[in-house]
Amino acid sequence: MVRAAQKKYTVSERCACRVLAIHRTSHRYVSKRAQPVALIRRLRDLALSRPRYGYRRLLILLRRENWKINHKRLYRVHKEEGQPSGESELRVDSA
Repeated sequence: MVRAAQKKYTVSERCACRVLAIHRTSHRYVSKRAQPVALIRRLRDLALSRPRYGYRRLLILLRRENWKINHKRLYRVHKEEGQPSGESELRVDSA
């Protein structure tokens, strides 16, 4: 948003941030968090083998394998990976 305002109105970053009510430090922030590659790989394997399991059940399975992971972090990683949840699938009656 700030970059677009700067280009469109040819104003400084400070001015664009002031008008948009955004702190410059927030605008310039770059996350230093590393991606948990091993966790993502294991989560993907579990989710593919058990497609109806949600992140809570996958958390239980990971903890049984001695993974030290917070439920909020697992939820974020699960959501970012776009893992399918079984809840959204429609059930087809055989009768």
